[in-house]
Amino acid sequence: MANAPFLIVSSYGPDSTADTSPRGDAAGFVHRIDGETLAIPDRNGNKRADTFHNLACDMRIAIAALVPGTDRIAVASGIAMMSTDPDLLSAMAKDGRVPQAALKMRVRDARTMTATKLREMHLWDESSRDGIEQVPNLNAIASKQIARRSATSNPLLALLLRPLNAVPGLMDRLTSFGLNRALVQEGYSPGPAAPLEPIPVRVTSVHRETDDTVSVRLRPQHAWRPGRFRFRPGQYYTIALEIDGRVERRSYSVSGPQSRRLQLTVRREPDGAVSNYVNERLRRGDRLRVTGPRGDFTPPIHQDHDLVLIGAGSGITPLYTVIRTALRRREKHQGKGRIVLIYGARDEAHVIFGRQLQRLARRFPKRFVLRLHLSRPSPAWQQKPGRISVATLREDFAELGIDKDASYWICGSDAMMDTVNAALIELGIPPRAIHEERFTQAAAIEDAPLEPTEVTIRRGTTETARLRVDPGRSILQAALDADVKLPYSCGVGNCGECAVQLLEGTVQMATPNCLTKKEIDDGVILTCVGRPSTPAVVVDSAQRRNRDTDLGSGFTTWATAYR
Repeated sequence: MANAPFLIVSSYGPDSTADTSPRGDAAGFVHRIDGETLAIPDRNGNKRADTFHNLACDMRIAIAALVPGTDRIAVASGIAMMSTDPDLLSAMAKDGRVPQAALKMRVRDARTMTATKLREMHLWDESSRDGIEQVPNLNAIASKQIARRSATSNPLLALLLRPLNAVPGLMDRLTSFGLNRALVQEGYSPGPAAPLEPIPVRVTSVHRETDDTVSVRLRPQHAWRPGRFRFRPGQYYTIALEIDGRVERRSYSVSGPQSRRLQLTVRREPDGAVSNYVNERLRRGDRLRVTGPRGDFTPPIHQDHDLVLIGAGSGITPLYTVIRTALRRREKHQGKGRIVLIYGARDEAHVIFGRQLQRLARRFPKRFVLRLHLSRPSPAWQQKPGRISVATLREDFAELGIDKDASYWICGSDAMMDTVNAALIELGIPPRAIHEERFTQAAAIEDAPLEPTEVTIRRGTTETARLRVDPGRSILQAALDADVKLPYSCGVGNCGECAVQLLEGTVQMATPNCLTKKEIDDGVILTCVGRPSTPAVVVDSAQRRNRDTDLGSGFTTWATAYR
């Protein structure tokens, strides 16, 4: 839901009728508050109050996200209420505009299903993964449908539409102009949604932060590409670059503000092919591709409550962007909440963005609080050495007087985050206030096959591709090498975007990864960390987790219309 480029939101009135308002919007239109709560902003100037009117009588609501190129939709139903909470609304600000209200939805049921009506309409070729490129001209389809239905009921309208439809592209331009103008008036951004295809970029600078970490600035190769890199602080991009004849992909958090240059910070990992290449061999002028942005580790920027950020090592990367953006926004809007950073590192030389953080602490002494914990500091270090622990967090919180309504955002190694999470719970922090970002590279698989293995990709019963997976390569890597489009995002087994259903054969998965035991038992695998040990057959994401069961409360009208 957080990354869907197109959504359908339906609410239900007291007489069992539905108000369904399809709206295309950039990724991030739906906000995830916690593991079971979603929030949807009502844009400034939106004059369609039908959904709010319905919710005043019937609290049921449903959301459906359509993936272009497939007949699968992700659906969620639950109970919603209207909210004018200023903290929630300010966190939803878009292009400086704060929505006038929002819907908070408590999800009771979520699943994927097949929309047979979409299949019957033949909107796209389901045997291809091109999807978004094949989406038909929906404006033209709608205009022709109106003309056909008006032939008897409104002959004058039909007579007017007939010549307009006869000129190729004219109706599309007219309706697009009118729709885009209306969207802008309602507060929607006229800019494009998050790009679905890789963006060719070139390296403009490589700056060393520490002896094992560099910040890389990237700029689009094409001068005509408009505007800035658009992302929310805390999100990441996936880079693709060629190393010794192979294309490798990794995801790295954004560490700079929105601008025409994208800054990513990469820390060298001992066995990391990409991180070592970026640290040692990447140079100004080199070319690569980026995809994104992705991720929902996006702390609230506008609010009057404390924002507590806890990180260690390279976990500072997404937090640093949040700090810079939040300080600038809160200074502008006179927000009262502080930004508190508790950051752990080995020693002074390994504090990533150390000088920048100290400078921000001096510039914003009342808004930004910096607490450093060094496990092996130099003799010149004047504070008590030690890692972030229950004891150090208890001391920090007692001394700082953290706001009881603060939210907590953690990023670092798995061990560090497990420790911090347990410490926060012990200190009485409610779980709903704790948010984590885990991007641990999955470990290598032992006893991998020594010969290439064949993997067959299916869409339903249709075979769409056959891949040769070389030893040591994942299914996703083989697919991308062969220009076979499969969905993916993080590339390291943490997000689940590349999940598919294994029908035949054996696939080993590196761990840790994000799948539950039940999903693994049900035959779900991740192509980004999955390596076949025998010939295998998988069904791609358009058919995975087929749960075409009754949709339950809140879906009766929607399901009748679209199933």
